[in-house]
Amino acid sequence: MPDKQFEILIHEVGHRDRNLKGIAAVMGIPYPTLAEQVNPDQIKKFGAGDLPLFIKAADDNRLIEYLCNQRDLVAVPISKRGESLDQKDLLNHLAGITRETGEASAVVAESLADGVIDSKERKKCLKEIEDAISALAKLRADLEADNSL
Repeated sequence: MPDKQFEILIHEVGHRDRNLKGIAAVMGIPYPTLAEQVNPDQIKKFGAGDLPLFIKAADDNRLIEYLCNQRDLVAVPISKRGESLDQKDLLNHLAGITRETGEASAVVAESLADGVIDSKERKKCLKEIEDAISALAKLRADLEADNSL
């Protein structure tokens, strides 16, 4: 059974900033074809094989985040990927991770001081946690890409 919410999200991503023509050009397909495929009310649907290129061309992670959420996973952006590491770089990564996790812990503890995390505090906590996760994810990507250490 089709996931209507995902289909609507594809439509929203494609029409963000009225950029569907640019996305179609990057994907190498005619604009009218793509417009029909991302329309949630049309029969002709977007192919699963086209999804990675569509996401890349749209430069929007909401579809990835939606799919991860459906599988109880978290999508985390990585600022730069696969850099060559030396010992100094690794130590800098570790210092950044320590800083980010400390900041996240401090914000959560501060938010819990009154026994309740309100929506503003929750947003701030989640941002700090995402920063900490991103720092760890970047270190992981760099270590996976570099076998010289």
